[in-house]
Amino acid sequence: MRFTREDIPPPQFWERAKELPGADLSADEYQKAARAYVDIALRNTAGWRERFIAVDDDPHINSSEDGKGRTISAYTLHYVALMIMMTRTSPSTKTAGHLAMHILHTLSGLGYAPSTLTLMRMALARNLLGEPQFEPAMEKFESILRRIGDSSNSKSKGNPAYKVSESDYAADACTLRAIIYERENTREGDVNALRWLGRAYGLGQTTTASTAKHPPAHAEGSQNADTTTSTEPDDKNNPFDPRWQWKVSFALGVGRIRMRRGELEKARDMFAMASSELDNADGYLVMADVLEKMGEADTNKYVEALEKAAISGKVEAARKLGIREWDRATEAGLSKWEKRKRQVIAEEWMAIAGSMAPTDGTTQVVV
Repeated sequence: MRFTREDIPPPQFWERAKELPGADLSADEYQKAARAYVDIALRNTAGWRERFIAVDDDPHINSSEDGKGRTISAYTLHYVALMIMMTRTSPSTKTAGHLAMHILHTLSGLGYAPSTLTLMRMALARNLLGEPQFEPAMEKFESILRRIGDSSNSKSKGNPAYKVSESDYAADACTLRAIIYERENTREGDVNALRWLGRAYGLGQTTTASTAKHPPAHAEGSQNADTTTSTEPDDKNNPFDPRWQWKVSFALGVGRIRMRRGELEKARDMFAMASSELDNADGYLVMADVLEKMGEADTNKYVEALEKAAISGKVEAARKLGIREWDRATEAGLSKWEKRKRQVIAEEWMAIAGSMAPTDGTTQVVV
């Protein structure tokens, strides 16, 4: 084992980490679950995973610190791992990363879908798909996909009659499969991605809410998000839909493919979903990009998209706004006051972007 009991974060960490969407247990309960897991894992008795971890999404199973009995909920452990991974820069968790990864691999091996999807998305973000450490998770992921199917008419390509199972996190699984295909950056990859994205949309629309608990499979962010930073969680203001947590990735994925195909209006519609509907920073940034390609860079909608992206921390958006204001400051007929006002605004955006403001009358930017 690459962790010890000393790697368990202190009580104050769990109080802060409870901001994760859906984390509804007390800080003490999360810490107790972590301690119980470590005690059992370090003893490493035969079959301890199957005997001591309950994969039934019940967060209220008691987590005893002596590790006796079937005492730990997979639901709670998954949150424990995510809390550590998503705040790993904290001094109290810098040595706990191995513990979090061990938990995720254990739960994935037991067939716990949220942990499998989290590991697969992390592998994708780190360009580690196909590496030996993620092979068991990939096998579990593929078994989920086989149950769901891609809605193809060919029986060899899936199960069109699949009945939605919330325990499979079906819409998210399909979305992730599509993202993996899109990363191939080929025409065939895009075709396959669109097929799986269509499947995700259908499942996301038909899955109904229930009283079952839905832990995050992976906090939503950009497709490059990594649970250990962000994942990163990139936008904490995203509406949390427990039935389809990666809807932002769906919208951005479809939009990017439409952009590559030159279908700008369709791309704009998808980016509108990611930005206006889901309030995602990446969505606002790509919305500005598509409006620019459509010749609408002089519209209020374009400026609004850039501003919202910049306010949410997108450096490129702030840089573009700075350049825009410097260009506007060179327009003929401006009063001295108006010219200086636009320059000040440009300087502010450049400061936000971490860039050096250009000299008066130019648009050169030093990044």
